[in-house]
Amino acid sequence: NLITIYSTTSGNTAPDGPPGGNGPFMASFHAKILQPGLEIKDALQEVRKELGENGNQVPVDKSLLVTKFYFAGEIEKVVVETPLGGGTAVGSSVAAGGGTQVCGE
Repeated sequence: NLITIYSTTSGNTAPDGPPGGNGPFMASFHAKILQPGLEIKDALQEVRKELGENGNQVPVDKSLLVTKFYFAGEIEKVVVETPLGGGTAVGSSVAAGGGTQVCGE
């Protein structure tokens, strides 16, 4: 996997941040990549949208990603089987007559 990210399009200059701080691109990108479950391509789309609303800076990426990539990890899906009708859930939800709830989506 390989991805190169430029803070703005060719021929444009990305604005600087405050002294000792990050510019708009890095501030936004850093906040997004810390969110568990947010894949890098989705994070970049959110950054582009945020920067587009606050000016005309458009980040560009060149990607050779072949799998999804998460800086803060994926969110695990937890399946909880609950009984329908007050019984105890045993085995699969179909065999036990229970319902299945998926958490984390």
